[in-house]
Amino acid sequence: MSSKRPRGGAVDSAGTLLPIIGSRPWNARRISHATLRHNARALGRTFRHQNKWTWELREPCSRLVRVLGARSDIFTTDRNIIPVILRLAAYRGRWVREPESWEGDAPITSLIHHLFALYPVSPLFEAQWFASGPVANLGRDSYCHLAQGGSAKALPQPVGALSKRAMHLFLTDAPADLSISQAMRWAQAVALGASDGLARIFATSRMNRENATYPIWQQFMEMVIKSGRRGHLGMMIDHLAQRLNETWPEDFNLKGTTLEELTNAARQRFGKLREIGIAQGMAITKEDLYDPRIRAKLIGLLRDRWDPMPGIPSFSRQVDSCRYEVTELCSQQQLTNESKQLRHCVETYAHHCRSGNCALFSLRLHDSDGAVYSVVTVDVNPRTREVWQARCGGGACPGIAFWVEVIGVAGWEGGFPGSGYDGGGAGFCFGTNTMRPR
Repeated sequence: MSSKRPRGGAVDSAGTLLPIIGSRPWNARRISHATLRHNARALGRTFRHQNKWTWELREPCSRLVRVLGARSDIFTTDRNIIPVILRLAAYRGRWVREPESWEGDAPITSLIHHLFALYPVSPLFEAQWFASGPVANLGRDSYCHLAQGGSAKALPQPVGALSKRAMHLFLTDAPADLSISQAMRWAQAVALGASDGLARIFATSRMNRENATYPIWQQFMEMVIKSGRRGHLGMMIDHLAQRLNETWPEDFNLKGTTLEELTNAARQRFGKLREIGIAQGMAITKEDLYDPRIRAKLIGLLRDRWDPMPGIPSFSRQVDSCRYEVTELCSQQQLTNESKQLRHCVETYAHHCRSGNCALFSLRLHDSDGAVYSVVTVDVNPRTREVWQARCGGGACPGIAFWVEVIGVAGWEGGFPGSGYDGGGAGFCFGTNTMRPR
């Protein structure tokens, strides 16, 4: 059906939409204009819900629809206008002028300026009214703050403190197609000497979404800009983001680190993740690791979790100033950390754990300084409660003498029920040194 205005006169957009805002019955089949019908349905999806939020929106939204319907044909030409109207209505408390005094008939941006602005702002901030997401967000708050004379220094800075030059670039030159936090990162990079293209790579990367305020990102940008290298940027950023998630971000910095070392570390990380993915049935080549979508999928594996083995009581023993605990590993991230600390291949066992073919436990030592060390990883058959293998650092298999010593120190009582080896009350049955077929 044609979305053009039908012949025979103007369409009464406001008369069609106002009853919907009032939650009165309406029939989409009676709206012949396709674009107006689309906008009516968008309004209907919002105001069919009777709650505090829609009641507060009803009055300002009606006023906006009435004014726009009388002075423009926007409801019959723009299929994306309703979300903008709802955002304007939600910010009713920040209006500095009433919509009825608007004299424009031009684009919606003139109404936005009329409602909120006492001072001009850059297109970046005007564009925030058209950005999807929650009704109230940092971009629209920033527009109201600056357009009504607020100081730029009072704005939240989600990427860390901006220098004077970066703040000037952010306020005057930042591209309008970026979000506020992305624009701040763009300004930060350009102030350090990056080109527009490189600054956009930084702004739209993962560094702008996770632990964005930490100074490590500025250190990294300085290293890249100074070196002039552009290769493996995405992989290095993903690697650093994962490092920040795995350690205390305040204690992590890049002093003394070269881009070559970062590149090698990133390749090693995603090479390990590729092995995990292959073990879970994913077909991934080394070249695929340069695809950000593949890397995101591999990183997503670390969030994989499964249910713990039933019927295992918690274990904790204090021996002098140290404490021993047994912890079941129930996520890919835990397996990866265990494998990194003890240097064995347990990180590739997630599919066995998820399918119920094995359960993995870590004996951990908590010393008097608060540090935690993995001592040994134990592989248990959930069906028979038999220990199939136990591995220390480097993949070495603990001998009976070692277990007797650990059992004597830790004082295990009962161990895993149903096992066949009784070593001083431990109740462990040691299997072969390598994993049995499952």
